Amino acid sequence: MLVPQSAASVPAYVDRLPEDTVIAPGMQDWQRPELAAAYRLEGMIRWGGTAAADALCWVASGLDPEKWPVAVWARHGGGWEVYDCGMVEFLLKVFRADFPECPISDLSLWGNSAPRFLHMQEEQRIRDTGIDPWTGEPDPWAGVEFD
Repeated sequence: MLVPQSAASVPAYVDRLPEDTVIAPGMQDWQRPELAAAYRLEGMIRWGGTAAADALCWVASGLDPEKWPVAVWARHGGGWEVYDCGMVEFLLKVFRADFPECPISDLSLWGNSAPRFLHMQEEQRIRDTGIDPWTGEPDPWAGVEFD
């Protein structure tokens, strides 16, 4: 599991939002306009994403990472929303369907009582064997290269 750290010590696979992402159309949209004045995209650290291309971030506001809220840019949800909880509580609420509505565009985790985690290296190792790591079935795209 990734642990929130100061921005100076964040590993390469957890990083600030790239500049091209920050300036992309729609990335400045907020579900509640008052949040746009309270938070800056440059102050967010991306720790995850969904199959639906949502961005899951910590709002790195303050010196104590334990108090950083979670911000989500939901591709199908109208822009950014901030949740006053940490990453683990946020994920538990998604898995338990404890939010009033699903905060992410990908509904596969919503109310999922038996979620699975695969490290990206393990996922790739399994995929390289020709197996879909999420279903255990042969991967119909194995060996196909895309431009």
